[in-house]
Amino acid sequence: MVALMVTSYYFMSSFSKRVGYAAAVLTGLWYLSRGPQWSFEREFNLLLFIAAAMVLFICRKMKSENWRFFLIGLLLGAAASIKPHAVIVGFAFIPTYRKSDGSREKTLNIWARVGWLFLGGSIFPLICFLWIWLNGALPVFIETYLNYVPLYNQLDYYLRIREGFFAWVDQAFYHFFNFYSTSILLAPAAIGAYFYLGRNDHTKKPLSLLLTLFVIFLVYLILPNKLFIYHWFPLEYITILLVSLCFAKEMKYKRFVYLFTILTLTVNLAYGVVFNLTVDPDYILSPGMPPLSEADKIGEYLKNEVKSGDTVQPVGFIGYVVHGMYLARVPLATPYIFTSTFDHHVSHPYIKKLRADFLSRLKKSPPRFIVYGLKELLSDQTQPYPAFEAFIDNNYVPVHGSEAFIIFRRK
Repeated sequence: MVALMVTSYYFMSSFSKRVGYAAAVLTGLWYLSRGPQWSFEREFNLLLFIAAAMVLFICRKMKSENWRFFLIGLLLGAAASIKPHAVIVGFAFIPTYRKSDGSREKTLNIWARVGWLFLGGSIFPLICFLWIWLNGALPVFIETYLNYVPLYNQLDYYLRIREGFFAWVDQAFYHFFNFYSTSILLAPAAIGAYFYLGRNDHTKKPLSLLLTLFVIFLVYLILPNKLFIYHWFPLEYITILLVSLCFAKEMKYKRFVYLFTILTLTVNLAYGVVFNLTVDPDYILSPGMPPLSEADKIGEYLKNEVKSGDTVQPVGFIGYVVHGMYLARVPLATPYIFTSTFDHHVSHPYIKKLRADFLSRLKKSPPRFIVYGLKELLSDQTQPYPAFEAFIDNNYVPVHGSEAFIIFRRK
């Protein structure tokens, strides 16, 4: 949080020191208002790299343009390594032909900087691919990306299959008004941007970058087709930076703009705080999910019962089952951490292949325990898997459980 506040200050201080301080404070308040359950989301991690790239983009102390764009590419490559579709952020940093003094840049120089940007941006992704290759996982990675990712991208926020542009538009409008809590800040953000728009001074470059990133992060929402709460964070961050422009000392109608901005900020931050206070901290994701104590029960049982050489297989989507296994530090029986991949597109050849592979691995090396989650996020989307159910019935008996889980032990 502090690092993001510092980078926000340095970037926005290119408008004025006052705007920089406002950006730092608003960034910190926005981060805290999101609550501890989202603190380590990948969006916050990639935002730090993007914010650092933004600072480098407008830094006047760096004389070498090639070195500047190489470092920007390095930072954006790190962000793309966290979330691959963040690679589109690089389009906001492509150099233009127009210099800050109004003169035209040489084509050769533009292409050289694009080359350095691409070179820097390739380093971290190549390291990731090298690590995958050295671990013998590259063929599986490519197969998964080509076959499963397109299927996963057809799932909506509720993990239902939704195909077509209009299906996406329908859920986009719904989630914009229900989950994009920062939408109330679009008005002051527009006021701040409009105040600086059209200027031909040192503020033109950072403002152009902010507006371009705003558009790019709208596209960033479309690509995963999920619109989960944390997918909005990059767009919210840019919105917060645009709102900080309203605190410029020379702002017109200062009293009205200040009052309006503070009012909308108060409503927005209060919404986040109230939302997080109404969620019981004992819950992992939401009140609809079992409390963390269920993970403790799973972990405690497995710690006492699992012996050397035993393996355990989780069944479910996410949360307390895997968490409980992690607490017990038990070895996984198969490469399948989440079996939710078997619960959609069940007639697709690739899903059939995954189901067959999963069952084959279980039969070849049956785990001593199977932890079956009963209240997972995909419980209403789960599709029948008769072969797996028969495998459990024939080879396992229930030995421990609650309303949230059942632990089966091999007969």
